[in-house]
Amino acid sequence: MPGTHSGHFLVEMDGVAVIEATNISGLKKTHEPAEIKTGTRAMPFYARGKSKCEAVTMKHAVALNSAGRDIFRYFNDYCEGQTTEKRNFRIVQLAEDGAGIAGIYDCIDCVPKEFSLEDNKADGSDAAYFNVVLQPTDLRVDY
Repeated sequence: MPGTHSGHFLVEMDGVAVIEATNISGLKKTHEPAEIKTGTRAMPFYARGKSKCEAVTMKHAVALNSAGRDIFRYFNDYCEGQTTEKRNFRIVQLAEDGAGIAGIYDCIDCVPKEFSLEDNKADGSDAAYFNVVLQPTDLRVDY
């Protein structure tokens, strides 16, 4: 997308900014239309069928504040069965200047799929980066 570059994604969980990521992928929703064949008609009719969202991957992420811990707690609690609550995540892509908004992506009713820490070295000066994969029930895009 013109006017944007990597490193400008803010991720909110239920309205609170929790992480920043440099790479977001999987913002995709597909639809398989229902096919209706009638009589001797050569071509079928198509109608609304079933839709599905791809898993959303957030790479090279870092927690922004103490609210960033909430995402870790949610992953653990969900995987251990302590909660069955689905969470909403909003991905905000900032413009190149870091102030304007280039895109907003709402991932609705997400369940955690994967959480992984990136390799960190003892001599490194980078923050502790991690990767997150969510499976949304629905996806909304707002430019």
